[in-house]
Amino acid sequence: MGNYATPGVYIEEVSSGPRPIQAVGTRTAGFVGQIAKHKKPAKEAEVFNSYRQFLTRFPEVKEAPNDLSRSVRGFFENGGGRCWVADVGETGEVDREGERFGLSLFNAIDEIAIVAAPGFTTAAAYDAVRAHCERLRDRVGILDGPKDVEPRDIERLTRAIQDAPPPRRAAAASPDAGDGDGDPAPSGSKKGGLRPSDSDRGFVTTYFPWLLVRDPGSKEAVLAPPAGHIAGVWARTDALRGVHKAPANEPVLGTTGLAYDVTAQEQEILNPVGVNCIRFFARGGVLVWGARTLSADPQWRYLNVRRLFCMIEESIITSTR
Repeated sequence: MGNYATPGVYIEEVSSGPRPIQAVGTRTAGFVGQIAKHKKPAKEAEVFNSYRQFLTRFPEVKEAPNDLSRSVRGFFENGGGRCWVADVGETGEVDREGERFGLSLFNAIDEIAIVAAPGFTTAAAYDAVRAHCERLRDRVGILDGPKDVEPRDIERLTRAIQDAPPPRRAAAASPDAGDGDGDPAPSGSKKGGLRPSDSDRGFVTTYFPWLLVRDPGSKEAVLAPPAGHIAGVWARTDALRGVHKAPANEPVLGTTGLAYDVTAQEQEILNPVGVNCIRFFARGGVLVWGARTLSADPQWRYLNVRRLFCMIEESIITSTR
């Protein structure tokens, strides 16, 4: 009680009860990829708050842009503000069981809420990202669809790619492994599926097709995996509306077109199986035209529901430690 010198009615606010739960952030991304083929894998992930900072740290990508650098640029162009990068170097893999490498460098970084391995479209890479997100339960993965697709391949996108063997402990990957730089390795058999396998509780999503972006050096249009740009769209939507808002019907900035023009009829086939399409509209430009996870369970089918619950669960855990 305070000491009051005059008669009157006084109000004192007294703190009581448990500490209120603070919402954790949902806008930080983690990218696994290859800076340069001749480099050894990084032993620690590095954090960046701008694309300029990324270029200062890795000046070699100015002369030789690749899937990772284009994705980091797309992330910041679309509204992302902070990302972690794990360089897998010459290996061409995204994860190795029992080693501090690739995705495992993100294990202890709680602020990461979005995970992607831009340009990696093999079954092994898909499975590694899915397993990482399902194990930690506080982040959602973005998986790139196949790079080269023709109209006759659309039906294959409705079927899951064949299961991959567990991550190897070998010192280097085979030349056929998707390295996130240039053409990915063939995904599955010639007549097999092309879509990533399901995640029962919706911890991964997939987007199709790849994007056309302008190369900063040659000024020519080149292909870029959609994961980095989409991660930026998620971050922008979270900032403007909140994680509860589905990141759909949103513009994808920094693009000049698409590697494949998905028709309304084709999207009617792809949307029910969880393939989120990126489409071009004459009046709207390039738009994200879907927000589904790769879950067949109606409870976890929608991306905003999955990410909202990730945020709630992590907020409770963090605030009650």
